[in-house]
Amino acid sequence: MKKALICAAILCLAAVSLQLNSARGADLAKGKAIYEERCILCHGPKGDGKGQGAIALNPKPANYTQKKFWEQPNMDQLIAEVVKAGKGQMRSNPDLSPDDIQSVTIYLTETFKPK
Repeated sequence: MKKALICAAILCLAAVSLQLNSARGADLAKGKAIYEERCILCHGPKGDGKGQGAIALNPKPANYTQKKFWEQPNMDQLIAEVVKAGKGQMRSNPDLSPDDIQSVTIYLTETFKPK
């Protein structure tokens, strides 16, 4: 009986884990789509701030591949605020929902943050 309960608990945890990973994958894919539509021109395909649109910009767009960028406190919140309201030459995105912004944040973190 005890083994059956342990097995059932493990199966439940595995199912929850798969569901969370699936939802996170959807967020990642959504974030990538938004990034490619709205951000890649200036921030570039590598997230290094060297997109084609960045040539004429001063200061240059954020470089998401630098460890220094990610060392700032409350980075997820800062990204969300900048995506929503804009900053400097970056335009605001008031039409993005909180879920959209979270998806972009997940994409930036998972794709460009140095390991």
